Amino acid sequence: NPLNRLANQYGVAAYPTGVVDGWQTVKNNEVSVTVQKTIDAVKLTEKTFTPQTGMGWKVALDGRNLKVYLAAYVKDAGKYKITVMAVEDGIVGYQNGKGNSYVHNGVPRIALSDISGDEFTASANDVAKLTFSAAIPSGCNLDNMRIVAYIQRPLGKDADKASGDFGGYFIDNSATSYIDEDRSLVLAGSSGTEDIIQGDDINLK
Repeated sequence: NPLNRLANQYGVAAYPTGVVDGWQTVKNNEVSVTVQKTIDAVKLTEKTFTPQTGMGWKVALDGRNLKVYLAAYVKDAGKYKITVMAVEDGIVGYQNGKGNSYVHNGVPRIALSDISGDEFTASANDVAKLTFSAAIPSGCNLDNMRIVAYIQRPLGKDADKASGDFGGYFIDNSATSYIDEDRSLVLAGSSGTEDIIQGDDINLK
């Protein structure tokens, strides 16, 4: 089961369990405790694991056939992994304590890549161009579906700063957009978010 492999990669033994940036697990607890642990993990990520990648894509939707033309910018040369999924929002269903009308968002529907990530190698300051495609099942509501993608980078020398060994990788950057929208290539860092103008050197077509 692909989702079991993903749970094993990130050490998820029970639900709900949160995973922050692919390296820090946050167990279910009181809301105030969970929020503080999440904030602390995000701050540690920003301090320790400065983003080195960015991504953008163009979407082609022909009926229920989905194709994503993705460009991944890489600052440092090396091996990376990328996971691309289509998720659905607004699914109403049952949940313990919430009854039969609980709204579930971000439910994975399609793994366009391997669920644990497709490996790719890039040179320094390079843009890797990748294409993903899949058929959207008839039971999915196209209006509520989003592309979710994240790039994983090897922990390397920073492995001792993480709380666990999640397959030797952590999530360096992530992005999302609805399936009928294109996504601009964006680099996010500790100094803020900078939009990269798409010119001849960064062409998503």
